[in-house]
Amino acid sequence: MPGQMQAQKYASAWRDLRRREAAYWIIFFTYLPGVVGLFKLLDWLAPGLGHSLAQWIAIAWGAAWIFSGYRRLAIHCPRCGERFVADRWWETSSLSSSECIHCGLPLWSEPTDPKPTNNR
Repeated sequence: MPGQMQAQKYASAWRDLRRREAAYWIIFFTYLPGVVGLFKLLDWLAPGLGHSLAQWIAIAWGAAWIFSGYRRLAIHCPRCGERFVADRWWETSSLSSSECIHCGLPLWSEPTDPKPTNNR
């Protein structure tokens, strides 16, 4: 049973990463159409409202994108429990790291070796 629990832990971690990645890219690719669409909709509902709120809509959408990027980087390794990419948000070794910087676990891997191989 411990192996099955470990497999569920890995599957859950990778599913969470997929969700975070999807949110990041959805927010990124919908920025321009979303901001313009909301601007037009608000202007249609109440003339002048879109103009007065356009910068706040853009700022809020940008903040959502930055927050989703932070959440994307803050994923924890299912094997060692440390942050996968970096210890702190400003110390990213690589934004698209293919393995944990702490234990070397490859991204999307299965739980074959329960022990970390490269602890700091």
